[in-house]
Amino acid sequence: MFLELRDLSIAAGGMWMMLDLSCCFRTVFSFALFIAACADDTARLDASTQDAGQLEAPSKPRMVRWVGAVEDSDVRVAILVGPGKARLFFCGGAESYATATRWFNVGFDGGEHIDFHEDTWRVHAHIAFGNVSGEVELGDDVTRRFSAEQVAPGTIAGLYEGKSDCGVIGLIVAQDSTDSPPTAQGACSGLSVAPVTAVAPIRAEAGKIPVQMTGGGDSALMLQAATLEPL
Repeated sequence: MFLELRDLSIAAGGMWMMLDLSCCFRTVFSFALFIAACADDTARLDASTQDAGQLEAPSKPRMVRWVGAVEDSDVRVAILVGPGKARLFFCGGAESYATATRWFNVGFDGGEHIDFHEDTWRVHAHIAFGNVSGEVELGDDVTRRFSAEQVAPGTIAGLYEGKSDCGVIGLIVAQDSTDSPPTAQGACSGLSVAPVTAVAPIRAEAGKIPVQMTGGGDSALMLQAATLEPL
């Protein structure tokens, strides 16, 4: 009887030991799953935080560029807009550079319109998807329509500027696609007004366009892409 009770006690102890081991195993396994889940959640949290950081991190102000022309004239136009600012450059051609070349630096509220007047110039522009259209008075009380297309990616189209003895040089480069040859029209305005010619073939060198003053010698000037801040 004593042996039986002892055997029973040993057996019972073994069962309790097995139960204890089973509970420990379940506890350890559950803890391992908990750690893995936490690690996975942490990884997802880190990833989402990183993504949010990338989305919310401050970036350079986005600037949009358009180039086009004024109807019934030889005047070209370039427009830049960005947060709070807009710049417009009207560049007269061979017949109008002396009277129709003008820079404008105005405020921009991010809406669909740019409206202003300075001296005898008046400009109304409507910004739509991919293009700008509007009316301009070039200081002669004649209202002309103008239109401009957004600069195509990969091209050198846009507005370029630099400084010379004559004042500020502006060059408007148009290029429909990377497969089409660019064209350019430029002028210097300030102390005097004079036409500027892009060096042929028109090309960008480290993001800059070489130009020459008409009849101004052989040395080329390098114009950089215009920004929202005037030179």
